[in-house]
Amino acid sequence: MIKAVIFDFDMTLVNSLHQKTELMRIFCKGDHARLRKMHENLKTFFGMSFKEMAKEYSSYPINSAMKMYKKAYNQTAHLVKFKGKKALIELRRKGYKTGIVSNEIKENIQIVLKNNKIQPDLLISTVKMKRTKPHPEPLLKAMKMLHVKAKETIYIGDHPRDVMMGRRAGVVTVGLANVLHGRKALSKYRPHYIVTNVNEVVRVADRINHQ
Repeated sequence: MIKAVIFDFDMTLVNSLHQKTELMRIFCKGDHARLRKMHENLKTFFGMSFKEMAKEYSSYPINSAMKMYKKAYNQTAHLVKFKGKKALIELRRKGYKTGIVSNEIKENIQIVLKNNKIQPDLLISTVKMKRTKPHPEPLLKAMKMLHVKAKETIYIGDHPRDVMMGRRAGVVTVGLANVLHGRKALSKYRPHYIVTNVNEVVRVADRINHQ
């Protein structure tokens, strides 16, 4: 029986494609070579851990890069489009526990959650973790904190690294097909389900519990 639904953040709970493009313009300080590289590698960019991203797109030490990134995020947070609010509200109304496991900086996610007046039961950022997606450690930590087992948990994300993490953690894994990673691309990583709208995860959870 499903008891918890855990979400990826960028491009899953929220559409941040335009926001991230503007954020990186600020973060890279108009460095056209780095910006062009990001645009050419969007699929990879959205799956990076913060440390990977900072190393690839910044010449600053990690702590300085983080300060710059947070500042740029604060300036562009209004561009984030929250797509999963309906799902979070509906899941909690039905008694499911909800959470977020993301590579995004925790404080940045909290800005968006506050702006949308929504708060899941759990928020984990992998930024300070030794092992990040696709390693299952972040998701295993989330389940431990929510007091649920793998068979009682759904993880939904849009990136192959999300699907890989979910499969390795042993949870029910839902791939979210979007403009960056379509149904065919995600199916190679064998998610249990593929949806095209994040709010469909409510139906998936209910279906499993009524089988």
